[in-house]
Amino acid sequence: MIPLPKKDDFVLVLVPPTVAIEYHTLVYAHQSYLESFHCHRLLRWLGQRCRKVELIDSLGDPESAPVPVGTRVAGPRSIRPENLQCYYFGLTESTLRSRLERMGRPDQVWVTCNHVYNRETVHQTIGVVRGVYPDATVLLGGVYASLCPEDAELSGADYVFRGILEESEQVISVQRGATGFVIVGRGCPNRCSFCAQHLIENSRFMNPIDRILEDVDQMIDRGMSLLFPYTSSLYTGLRPEDAENLMEELSHRDLSLLLWTGLHPKSVTYKRANLLKRAGAIDIMVPLQTLEVDTARKWGRNDSVQTYLDALSRVRDAGFRNEIISSDVLVGHPEQTLEEAIRSACFVWSQGVSPLLFSYALVPGSADEKKFGHLARDIPLEQRHPFLWTFSDPRHPVYHFMQFNILGRVMPELIERALEYLDPDTPVPGLVRRYLDEFGFDVPQFEVRVPLPKLRPGFQSQLSHPFELMLTLLQRGHAAAADRLVDRCEGVDICAPHYLEIPLLFRNAGYHLSAVRTLDMASRWLPLQARSRVQSLLVEDAPAPVMALAKSADTVARALSASGLCEQAERWRSSSTRVSIEAIDP
Repeated sequence: MIPLPKKDDFVLVLVPPTVAIEYHTLVYAHQSYLESFHCHRLLRWLGQRCRKVELIDSLGDPESAPVPVGTRVAGPRSIRPENLQCYYFGLTESTLRSRLERMGRPDQVWVTCNHVYNRETVHQTIGVVRGVYPDATVLLGGVYASLCPEDAELSGADYVFRGILEESEQVISVQRGATGFVIVGRGCPNRCSFCAQHLIENSRFMNPIDRILEDVDQMIDRGMSLLFPYTSSLYTGLRPEDAENLMEELSHRDLSLLLWTGLHPKSVTYKRANLLKRAGAIDIMVPLQTLEVDTARKWGRNDSVQTYLDALSRVRDAGFRNEIISSDVLVGHPEQTLEEAIRSACFVWSQGVSPLLFSYALVPGSADEKKFGHLARDIPLEQRHPFLWTFSDPRHPVYHFMQFNILGRVMPELIERALEYLDPDTPVPGLVRRYLDEFGFDVPQFEVRVPLPKLRPGFQSQLSHPFELMLTLLQRGHAAAADRLVDRCEGVDICAPHYLEIPLLFRNAGYHLSAVRTLDMASRWLPLQARSRVQSLLVEDAPAPVMALAKSADTVARALSASGLCEQAERWRSSSTRVSIEAIDP
């Protein structure tokens, strides 16, 4: 048992640096809402029982920066090794040591790590803590500690905790700005061969609906407009009917929902899809993993292709547009060729939705670990980073997998444009075109006649969502091209707060009606009070939309500040005087 902190204790929560292969993976894989909210929920619980609690988050700290630390070997050991640039992202050891030395001595230091391949940075961080606070009690938890407890014990921590700390489940929600997070339930009934969620969440339960709604209503009163309901399995958990009742209750509240969980295709009924839409879900994921039925069964996935298509049909019938539907595809599994992964992604594109490519990593404690453990013999945990492709098809160089990975989240309307960015000397572009033809791909392509940025790490985000493309065009000064996309985006939900910059850029470029229309779309991300004010201004008759936009600028700025988006807020304030009634185009 770990020693829980006492009332007079000072507790420091510490998130170590992370490891990045090809720096662009950071934003995609490491700085997610999920990890951030779990950490802040823990802070809230500790704050209720301790004298003082502080957080040092190496991933979210303003002084964090990528630091190149050489290369790591990529690819299976059975072929010629390839070296990829490796970065540490987070506070350097000297910066962390300086922070700790300026801070009063804590009684306990809680270190958390959610990726096993970060074990090196965890050990280094605990070493720094030990050097500054030799008498403090150090506790290590998180995914790494849960799946690799023996290795975690070598870190120098006094205690290693596996699974979920039941006492902290007294706090099920936390709010940051306009976004709230609430734990709906824990545990997953599935036993996919590549996953070990059952070892991390070591109990299965669903919180009482009344308790969830009480926390949600309190957060709404404090200005929350976007809710992140956490559960590993929404409609296939312990009590699916309770999940249905919860969605029904949430549909009566003025909220948007950001779903973390995918929907098991067999669990998607017309009723459940409609409940999600009415409850305000702004994204939806229907998993596929692979198009190969035999491979899927080996992985513990028993859905047929027809079941997947039926699920897509039901979420569309509920009103979800293709632009906000995605389907995950696993890439780099030992039992899967690169061509199989490409074929699966092409099938997703042929259905008009975007594939979400998940790079495979051999997870300790999973069924795959028992089956393919011989492949990991003598391979340190650091080498299990998914973007090192350690367990992928040895017939293909890692470079081919990297090229294919660029296509993750590219929407069907831009796949032809995305292929222009790939290396034509690799088989990836040819295979994509081959299988798109096989599936009868006929999705109309966006006509973007202006140059987009040159290929750089992370560029695929510009091709993954119509609002991302619109924002890219506006930032590059192509307002006319962006304006032609507005009609195509009607009814597509905004799914990132930085898209609030779109109406601002439209306004500054003189496209006032497009500014108003996109502000109306973006207002779903504002706190309820600000959203209500913006939407009421947008429907006022005089003196037309531009005045409404100008009058709402300060409201939007305050809302952005409350959400922690201070830079965008200042831009709204500084440019709010640029719009005048005389500028209205009759």
